[in-house]
Order: sequence, then C-alpha cells, then structure tokens
Amino acid sequence: MRKFPKPAIRSAEFEFELKYELYGKTIVVQDVLVCEYRRIEWNTNVGWHRVYNKYIKSDKKTKDIMLFELEKGLNLYYDTGYPAFYMGETEQKKDEKFNFVYSAQNDHPTTSRKFYNNKSYEDFGIVFISWTIDPPIQNNFE
Repeated sequence: MRKFPKPAIRSAEFEFELKYELYGKTIVVQDVLVCEYRRIEWNTNVGWHRVYNKYIKSDKKTKDIMLFELEKGLNLYYDTGYPAFYMGETEQKKDEKFNFVYSAQNDHPTTSRKFYNNKSYEDFGIVFISWTIDPPIQNNFE
C-alpha cells in the first residue's frame, strides 16, 4: 500500500455570519467554524480518505448552527458544510440552491432534509437572508 498523504495544515478557523428571520424577527449569528484533521481511514465506498471534524468555536459540542428548539431535546440546525472543503481537500462545497437542515435529539442527527428555495421553511417560520463564511484554505498534502 502506498502512503496516503496527510494535510500540511491540520487545523483552521473560518469566521461566518448567518442571517435569517424566525417568525418575522431577524436573527444574526456570528461565530467561527473550526475544522480539524483527525486521521486517515479506509471506507469501502471511497477507499482511503482523510477524516475531518468541525465545531462551532463558542460551543465545541456543536458542529452546526442551532436555529431553534422544536421541542425539548429536538432542535433544528443549519448545516455549516463539509470540513474537508474548507480544509482545501475537495471542491465539494455547500450547495447555494438549498440549505441542509436537520433535527437532532441529544446532539445526534435523527433526520436529514433538504429545503428547496426556502419553501419548506415556511412550516417553521424561517426565511434565510444570507450565509457568509471565510473561503477555504490552500492546503498541501505530504
């Protein structure tokens, strides 16, 4: 087996701002997404690949942005995207045509759903205004 290269830069921070309306009230979330290289792993679907973690700097237990609590222990989140993309690993970026949002119980995703053109968000009283985040880093793999 040939040696699978590790990234030269193993941790990076990306400032972001999410602006949305919740039942007519504008909410702005500003924070930092931290992405970190963890290991090289074998997966039968993709072969050898690098594994990255991500979390929100203000709360290391959270990897995405909580929009609101649906009921006790069940929350609606905004997915911040793929950490591998931000770390210069891949060209796969967050699709701007829709936002990934999921509900989670005890911080574990229970469902995943794509909401196209904000239409499905009407059920939750959410209108997305903008999402901005620092660009991905230029990384080398050694």
